Amino acid sequence: MCIFDQGAGAFATGGKISVVNCTNTSTTSAPASGVVANGWRLAKGEDYKTKYVKSIVVTNGTIKATAVSTNGLNSKTIVIVPHFGKGDTGAIDWQRDNAKSTCDEEDLC
Repeated sequence: MCIFDQGAGAFATGGKISVVNCTNTSTTSAPASGVVANGWRLAKGEDYKTKYVKSIVVTNGTIKATAVSTNGLNSKTIVIVPHFGKGDTGAIDWQRDNAKSTCDEEDLC
């Protein structure tokens, strides 16, 4: 919702979407800025903590999820980046950033 609300720039088939105001912070103590509007909210990264997820951090629309160090997950990460789809339909094509994701090493992706 943040990307749609904040605008994603001009459409370019398969182009990366980067939105400055779609960013949260990694810790619960740091304030999140520019992350609440029109019915959506990006919580602080550690607010998404679960049994298996340590944090989910959003930076300019790119999402990085970090697993916990226990349960065989070894703090592995997956990073997904929003791209424009094949047509100018408003759809977002989420693609894994293989260079920045470490989940493949443990067959977790």
